[in-house]
Amino acid sequence: MLYEFEEKVLEILRKEVKEVAQENIKAGFKIEEKPSILLKNVAFKIDKSNIVEEEGELVTEEFDGDGERRDYVLKETPSNIVSVEHPPQKRLEEIQDYNVDYDRKTILFRVQPSKGSKNIIIKYNTKAKKVEVSRLKIEAKYHIVIISNDRKQLDNLIERVVKVLCQSEKSFEEIGATFKPAYGKMVEENKAILSCYAETELKLTRIIPPIERIEIREQRKV
Repeated sequence: MLYEFEEKVLEILRKEVKEVAQENIKAGFKIEEKPSILLKNVAFKIDKSNIVEEEGELVTEEFDGDGERRDYVLKETPSNIVSVEHPPQKRLEEIQDYNVDYDRKTILFRVQPSKGSKNIIIKYNTKAKKVEVSRLKIEAKYHIVIISNDRKQLDNLIERVVKVLCQSEKSFEEIGATFKPAYGKMVEENKAILSCYAETELKLTRIIPPIERIEIREQRKV
């Protein structure tokens, strides 16, 4: 769930913090090398919310005219026809040039289209479908453990890591996340922990099937 996000953090640190060997910048809970940077996920929580949306889409279909057929069946059920072109770039008029059978998803031309390759272009909006959207908001706390050979090196690494993370906001936005350093503390002579907060969101969708006709029958008492 958080793997992609953690890989992005490590990718940024490995690219920008040249003072530490790439193999010494990793995720986990234990590291011995110096200098090194360790990314640790120490806690996370998930908030779920559900909403129902209606979604439709604009579809463009192209057909080959054969000079004989007048009816052309669409792949999806249309809610409305946006345009019908034959030949391409020549827009036809509904009723005057064609009729639409919405139940059969069919365009019926009054005069059979001429023979040609992809010379009939139909654009239409599909029927809106009810979609249940589950949003999973994930908030996580991370520790970045920085280990160095001496105090001066430690101070330089802390400063470098903080600057790199603050300058990488757009990189995290590209994957729909935020990652910000909050505070730090010295835990040993040449070891510090930088606490960071992360936030991302997952979106799950499920099409809600249409409600079938419900029949209510009266039960007779015997």
